[in-house]
Amino acid sequence: MDFFLGKAFDEGQVLLESDEIRHCLKVLRHKKGDLIGVTDLQGNSWNVRVTEDDWNKKEVLFPIEASFPERGEPDIPAAILIALPEDKNRIGWLVEKSCELGITHIFPVQTERSSRIQITKERIDKIMEAAVKQCGRSRMPKWETPQKVTLFSEEMLKNWPNRILATGDPNAPTQIDFLPIGLPSIIAIGPEGDFTLSEAEMLKKLNFSPFRLGSTRLRTETAAIAMASLLLNRFK
Repeated sequence: MDFFLGKAFDEGQVLLESDEIRHCLKVLRHKKGDLIGVTDLQGNSWNVRVTEDDWNKKEVLFPIEASFPERGEPDIPAAILIALPEDKNRIGWLVEKSCELGITHIFPVQTERSSRIQITKERIDKIMEAAVKQCGRSRMPKWETPQKVTLFSEEMLKNWPNRILATGDPNAPTQIDFLPIGLPSIIAIGPEGDFTLSEAEMLKKLNFSPFRLGSTRLRTETAAIAMASLLLNRFK
């Protein structure tokens, strides 16, 4: 099923505006009678029936056939705390795949070994919107305010009892079974070159448990997606 952005108009109908109408009717060639998905990005999602074939209209109302609150959303919140790569394309890929997998929050951080974040919130939102429509979720991950990793505190992390520190330490465990199931979880991913020793120690004092993915050295975004996949699969 194809998904589009819209909003509830009144009881039993959703409203799509010009860009989404054009994409639905002209680009994807949906016809009258087709069933499509619509989300408002606020946790509401519907199956609606196409009843219009004029893609030049500015607004169209489609009748709702079924409602699916929180469709595609994970039962347990999952976050990544990550030092973003410099390349905007790699940041975009990371955001897109995080959204598709079911990550609910992204905490972009600056570290001693990472550069200033070079991508705008507007660009992030566009990537997330496209990813939501592609994968059928009903919310975008929350993009938290960027800040230095050293400013994190227990108070800021109080909603994340499961805390994991991705590391290249050969003594770190390679199985994620130590994590309690059913608790909100956050994964800390360092920049290329990893967190400094002082940053890693600070995170450990905040009860982040070290975890090693394997013996190879991974790019930041690769490690983030691999860790997210392991975590979300464990909580299914």
